[in-house]
Amino acid sequence: MNILIFRDISATDLTALSAEFPQCNFRQTMDLSLLEKDPSWPAVIFGNVPSALLPRCSNLRWLQIVSSGFDEYLPPPASHVIMTTARDIRAPIIAEQVVMTFLAFARQLPHFLHCQREKKWDRRPSIPQIIQKQTVGILGYGSVGKEVARLLKPFGVRLIATKRSVPPPPPPPPPPSWMRSCPCRSWMNFSPRAITWSLRCRSRIRHGAFWTKTGSPCSSVELSFTTSRGADCSTKTR
Repeated sequence: MNILIFRDISATDLTALSAEFPQCNFRQTMDLSLLEKDPSWPAVIFGNVPSALLPRCSNLRWLQIVSSGFDEYLPPPASHVIMTTARDIRAPIIAEQVVMTFLAFARQLPHFLHCQREKKWDRRPSIPQIIQKQTVGILGYGSVGKEVARLLKPFGVRLIATKRSVPPPPPPPPPPSWMRSCPCRSWMNFSPRAITWSLRCRSRIRHGAFWTKTGSPCSSVELSFTTSRGADCSTKTR
């Protein structure tokens, strides 16, 4: 398999790759003219080559770009090529860059660098901003946004994040095993609200909980139990 590495890597790393994968032929270059002269050579390309060259790479099957975004490859220039990105790999690096820039502007670093060049001492304490208890908005809560939120949380800020799509809520939990084995389960209406409420109260139950049928079949369920303080409680749900 012919693999073209369109990145600047050391000769030591290239030798290590050849030793690890002897069945592959590796080439490393940053010169596009070599790819333009023989575009049919690589079966795999690692790196962000210009999208205009991809239709000419007739034997190319896999393009691994090193960036998270792939706007430059839209619409897909070659239908026979599978393209993958470095989406999650770059998240820590990008998040650290975001937090560094955020702190630099909050602490007015450009202003103090200017004062340093001018050999001027600015003693005003109101210039640096305190970010503790401030609200920080994150537009896009993917791998980068989550990492930014994780790094900012120890600073005591209030985080608000938005994302383009929200996953559906998880399904309600199934009834506990003791409910599923109950002989009366055929007419019980296991409401998720009642199950959740009863499970929260289990640590305070002395004599256990039991379900009793009320009304017509599957119309409502009544939960009765005795608390650790001896008070009788009951609830109904539909």
